[in-house]
Amino acid sequence: MKRVLACLAVLALSAFVATSSFADDEPKKKKKGGEGGKGKGNPVLTQAMKALEAANLTDEQKGKVKELAAKMMEETKALAGEGLTAELTKKRGELMKAAREAGKKGKDLAAAANEGLSEAELAVVKKETQIQGKFRKAVLALLTDEQKAALPETMIKTWSGPEKGKGGKKKEAA
Repeated sequence: MKRVLACLAVLALSAFVATSSFADDEPKKKKKGGEGGKGKGNPVLTQAMKALEAANLTDEQKGKVKELAAKMMEETKALAGEGLTAELTKKRGELMKAAREAGKKGKDLAAAANEGLSEAELAVVKKETQIQGKFRKAVLALLTDEQKAALPETMIKTWSGPEKGKGGKKKEAA
């Protein structure tokens, strides 16, 4: 159940990131409350910092996370030219919500979220997922073992990426 919740949190974050990325391309003058240093202009940074609160990041780590988040946002925005739109993100969110309400979990839930998408849409969604995975792995690499221990186990598993669960095939090949 925890794994499903963690996956849902990641998918919700991706929907939030994509929607926020395309919501408006106005200059960043409209930051709320003048809290420019707290990541209000970058939803990836805001979400990551909130998720990492328990790790008590150093100022240096916070700066590196900020750089990684900015890079992820740039890469995600670049996908707009390949077909990643707010409409696509909304469509996937609605499909996922319906699937969750129907009781689907795990791989069935992910498959339902991609139901009815074209090959091009699936390709851009896959690229977005890879960008997010690269970001999460890079952030985890910044943390000490003590900081990782302070985070929820499900978060570590989710942020570490799926290849941890697919280690069996690698061992057989070796």
